[in-house]
Amino acid sequence: MKSIVRVFFVFLCLPLLMSSCMRMSGQAPSRISITTLEGEEYPEEINLATGMTHRFYSRAFVNTVSGEQSIGAAEQRDVLNDVEFDVMEESAPGVVQAMPNGCLWARSPGQATVRLSAYSLQKGQLEAYVKLNVSSVASLTAAQNRDLGSVSNFSVEQLKTPKGTFYGLIRSNQFSVIDGSNQVVGGIQNVALDRAVVNTSVRVWKDIQNEGFFTSYGIPGTSPKQKISTRFFPLSFQANASSLVSESPENDRIVLAIRKVYGGRSSSGMPVSFVVSRDQDLSTNSQTVTFNTERVVLFGLVDQNFPVSFPNQFSSSYIPDGSGTSEILRMKLTDAELNSAIQFAQGQSGLFYFAVGTYAVKGQTQGQFTHKNALKVIISDGSQHQVETPLGSDTLASNKAFALEASFDVPQIVFIRSDKKLIFLQRLSGQWKSAQLDKDDADPDFPPKFIANSEDGTLMVAWKKSSKLYLQISKDFGANWLQSPLDSGVNASDAALVPLPCGGSGLVTVEGSILNLRFMDDGSKTPSSAVQLGAPFKEIQIFRERQMIKIFYVDGSGKLYMTSFP
Repeated sequence: MKSIVRVFFVFLCLPLLMSSCMRMSGQAPSRISITTLEGEEYPEEINLATGMTHRFYSRAFVNTVSGEQSIGAAEQRDVLNDVEFDVMEESAPGVVQAMPNGCLWARSPGQATVRLSAYSLQKGQLEAYVKLNVSSVASLTAAQNRDLGSVSNFSVEQLKTPKGTFYGLIRSNQFSVIDGSNQVVGGIQNVALDRAVVNTSVRVWKDIQNEGFFTSYGIPGTSPKQKISTRFFPLSFQANASSLVSESPENDRIVLAIRKVYGGRSSSGMPVSFVVSRDQDLSTNSQTVTFNTERVVLFGLVDQNFPVSFPNQFSSSYIPDGSGTSEILRMKLTDAELNSAIQFAQGQSGLFYFAVGTYAVKGQTQGQFTHKNALKVIISDGSQHQVETPLGSDTLASNKAFALEASFDVPQIVFIRSDKKLIFLQRLSGQWKSAQLDKDDADPDFPPKFIANSEDGTLMVAWKKSSKLYLQISKDFGANWLQSPLDSGVNASDAALVPLPCGGSGLVTVEGSILNLRFMDDGSKTPSSAVQLGAPFKEIQIFRERQMIKIFYVDGSGKLYMTSFP
């Protein structure tokens, strides 16, 4: 049986591909290829699960004296004509449905072949093929759900390179790098960080330019103060070599009791660590440093000289509260609230963004504060911090009732207002603008989930009302939303979102004692069948790798799992 659906494919020449979007003068295309957004070629076969959306990209190649090279988009009209994708040779009707702009939707189990074809005046018809295996999965195998052992904390980041995709992973006080096939690479396996890592504070982030990973974490200083340690691990690092290390100085101006760490490379290339610390107790006049058990503060540390030889030079400061005074930003938060009541993102330009759901206003008496559940947004380059109170009259239903995104350096927030309405908020041209996403009341005890797909501008929001999860989707980066939210039909105690191309999403949910994965898009209106991943999660980080989903999560017993799906 052969079912052909023609899709005229539109390729956007994104900035990261601009260098390869120019034709090499005088060279005729030798072949075309089906690739990922990053330009990696797909193998002859790939696997998808029913309900998943996916998108293929096309590239053309020429033969040169230095070897085969890409000339970018295969549909450049000066070298090729009639570029199109065909879905053909399905094992049964309806295995894969063609969608606009080269998108595919895996509808039912079976096999299908996708063909990329184009016509060249010099080479004639050029074609490339990928076979799709679409399966319906009820639960994962042991190979798909790898047990990485018990941990006290973890952090992971994804780095895509011409050599493949790698994951830098901290487990407690051990660092390792794992490749896309779950193998330890480069000799980096269980490299010990400082033995006395502060239990709750580890962070790993990628360094694209030097193809490696930074780690930042708290270590004990002179009791009760703590310090920040930063390391860099290139992919070529060997376990018996010394890593590059810097530590924050300990002095009277830096007084930290570290609860959480964030980090990244600034636009100027310098490593920046942000620390959530317990606030120094100002209600006592004692010369001994003590910390408040209710309030936390934010602190930024820029390593200006890293990784040049010691002594390192630091620029550091507590983040102000944005009131125009010398007061620092203080928040009344427990350790259990830190993951949701303080949220962090980094934009493509290197700017850092924080959103916090509560802040303290200093009273007349030393050490006394009043607290308000409302948004503060921090925009920082690491050394300079701009603090804003968007729509200052709006208060939150709770200090955790919001979610932050900052793709393309546009801060975007979804929050539940004190009147229980779900509001979308974004900062455009220096001004905050808002829109209401649903007319019904949201559940204020369930923090909304929000994620952006920088590949195609799709935004996805999940929240709870009437004991069910609902989804809102925008395909134009927040300018327009669905007329009515999508009812997932799922009653979950917790959830996470996975962005898929073409407006699709993966929905990870905690339902009783089970962790499930489903797929939804605004065309299907209903979720796919659930895939059982394992036990409920306490912490979770999710990535996309080509057509696959990679999930790292800690369950209730403290075990860390790495799940590859499908």
